[in-house]
Amino acid sequence: EFPRVNITYPLNNSNFTSSSISINYTVQDFNISSCWWTNNSGVNNNSITCGTNITYNNDGMRINVTVYANDTDNNRNSSSITFNKDSIIPNLTLVKPSDNDGLTSNVSISLNFTASDLTSGVQACWYNLDNTVNITLSNCANSTFNTSEGGHTAYLYSNDTFGNLAS
Repeated sequence: EFPRVNITYPLNNSNFTSSSISINYTVQDFNISSCWWTNNSGVNNNSITCGTNITYNNDGMRINVTVYANDTDNNRNSSSITFNKDSIIPNLTLVKPSDNDGLTSNVSISLNFTASDLTSGVQACWYNLDNTVNITLSNCANSTFNTSEGGHTAYLYSNDTFGNLAS
């Protein structure tokens, strides 16, 4: 009889923002010999003590982890799980305005920035002036804004599809 392998956590197609994920599984067989796991279709196999949970630390989309078990009669079985993991905030760079712009006008001030996220993608961008009402930037596009005279602070934000926030 083949060993029974069952990944109990995480659920298939789960999403995570934590830096590490515990992959829980069970193995049932009277004559279990060895266990191992891979996240790249067997290119790199990682030996484990059967029944010991796996800690997974890498970010990525559509991560596939397979846990294998082999018994003393050389019967082998496996269980696989696919999940997504993004614990990295988007890359958000403000180009304009800058502290050194020396703005003399308060009309059509450029808001130029870049927002990117290599893992799950940028979901939204927004800004506010002086911590007031947030203004959404459609498609995370550069924009302009007007202010009253005097000193002001612009706050720029971006989040990815997993909710990781950059500011």
